[in-house]
Amino acid sequence: MSRKWVTAERYVKVEHSSFVVQDFHEDDERASPPVGESGGLAAGTRSVRVMSLLPDHDVEVVVESWDGEPPAAGGDGVLVGEEVMESQYGVVLLQQWQGELPGGPIALGMPGRYRLRVWRATTFDPAERGRVAYSGVTEGLESYRIQAWPETA
Repeated sequence: MSRKWVTAERYVKVEHSSFVVQDFHEDDERASPPVGESGGLAAGTRSVRVMSLLPDHDVEVVVESWDGEPPAAGGDGVLVGEEVMESQYGVVLLQQWQGELPGGPIALGMPGRYRLRVWRATTFDPAERGRVAYSGVTEGLESYRIQAWPETA
């Protein structure tokens, strides 16, 4: 049975409908993830872009580091998807489009490849996201939980 060994909570400003989970040592242009489909994930070499359902708002992101594949139960969220990224140091950051890094580094474990499973919870009906996007509300609309664990070949 897998064990969770780190839980880190950050608040991220979603701009242009996305934020990025990136390796602490992200210096390779090829590592930048493309902009993906609305509400999905897009992977680069050492980063994963999380595409929000809404354009500009603040979200809570909880990153969990596990020593193996965690239970797949989503709680009150829905599964966005899974992607793989490399980490040179076993440490990641959450990255916004502009401004400061939200919070500090988050330890995943040893250097290597990690699988990321992303869950999203919303306080609105996703079918109403067009109306919600222009409502003027910028907090508490979405939250994310990211489960990370070493990938085994």
